[in-house]
Amino acid sequence: MSNQATNNEQLVVELTDTINGLKAACMHLLSAQHSSAQATIMMDKFLIENSAEAIRKREQEVEAKRNNEAMRNARADFLDRVKADYWSMCYMSQKQRDDHIKSIWDELKAAYGMPKLTAVPAYNHHAPTFREMLSHMEELQAVIDSVNLTFADEHVKHSEKSITEYRNVMEAHTSKHINEIKTRTDINEQDKQRFIEEAKADCQYKIKQHESTMNRQIASAKASFVRVESAKAELKKLSSLITKSN
Repeated sequence: MSNQATNNEQLVVELTDTINGLKAACMHLLSAQHSSAQATIMMDKFLIENSAEAIRKREQEVEAKRNNEAMRNARADFLDRVKADYWSMCYMSQKQRDDHIKSIWDELKAAYGMPKLTAVPAYNHHAPTFREMLSHMEELQAVIDSVNLTFADEHVKHSEKSITEYRNVMEAHTSKHINEIKTRTDINEQDKQRFIEEAKADCQYKIKQHESTMNRQIASAKASFVRVESAKAELKKLSSLITKSN
């Protein structure tokens, strides 16, 4: 018999002795508070519940529960996504729709950690009725009509100009204030330097605060341009779809 086999047998014996010792210690503690029969029942129950098979079964149940929950959430998100993309898919070919749906499902599978081979949920895309298309056309036209592009463009230009003008005014004002501080005779050099640094910091803070406000307004105005352009582009697709349906 090889040394490796001998070592393995010795290890098994040591582990068996350790396990038996632990069992005996547990039985001793249980017997101190319960009858011998009760202690035996409790020990047997513990060993059954914590056997390798029982642990494996519990892990499988937890995994199955997690997978089922992930599947429910993924399906719900999938239906929300395809519902939100309904009109976009109306302008696609069947192959484009299939690819788009698969792309959505692949993204959700990855997000929820689901098996790669999980099948795409059943989805039946229905073509819009003539009434639905007219109603959606009115919605798109309402988006276009809701934005005054001339005003939005002027607002962007005004806000961009305001950023530059405000910076120039604040820097000129701060420069003047700093010069006044430098000529003061009622404070020492250390206080002068502190007041100057505070004036500079206050100037930069107010400039950044104003820029932030103007940039938010610029972003909002530019977003309205995007909404209008998007609505106009979709309106062309919808008009074409209506023409084909007649």
